[in-house]
Amino acid sequence: LPITINSRTHPLNRPFPLNGSSTQVSFDIEAASSDKTEDLYLALVFKVSANDPSPISSSAVPGITSLLLITITPTGSLPTNLDIVDVNLPVMHDSWTDLTISGQIKNNANIMIRPKGMLEIIAPNGKSIFKVQLAQNLILANSQRSILAEHKEDTPPLRWSPSWKNIGPYRFHLMITTQGGTLLTESEKTIWILPIRLIILLFLTTLFL
Repeated sequence: LPITINSRTHPLNRPFPLNGSSTQVSFDIEAASSDKTEDLYLALVFKVSANDPSPISSSAVPGITSLLLITITPTGSLPTNLDIVDVNLPVMHDSWTDLTISGQIKNNANIMIRPKGMLEIIAPNGKSIFKVQLAQNLILANSQRSILAEHKEDTPPLRWSPSWKNIGPYRFHLMITTQGGTLLTESEKTIWILPIRLIILLFLTTLFL
């Protein structure tokens, strides 16, 4: 591997006593010289062993695993290539029901990235009426993740609840940026928000009368 992992307090592959309910372990990770940008996906495993092991062997060994996701770059800059794909938005939507926005963020680069994003809804008069931050999920190299809303405890679907006053063409603008705010990609679609159920009800009432 083009990296070295060392610990001054807890050397790798050596047992250490667990004093108390917890132990803090510090590691130094150093990358070797490399002429290409690449990802390394590793796992650090802590296994439990007794001082006086039982003569009865067991195949189940308790332990704790922690992922190490590392990107190595010789230049200090990371190549990025993201696309917003499979955005499912209708041409028209009923203003009496919630609108769920689904889609994917596709990572075309050979390194992982954790982008930021935002959905902005713009009214026909050009005024922004709704903004929500997207979940900052890690997207591995050459893979894609669902577009979800950011939440403190969970990542719920991206959803907007229009009111009876929201009528006309509304622009749905998705923006994906780096952690520093540099724009990576964006997508926009116009949806007509109409009281479809009310229009149908009035039409049926008029037809009946």
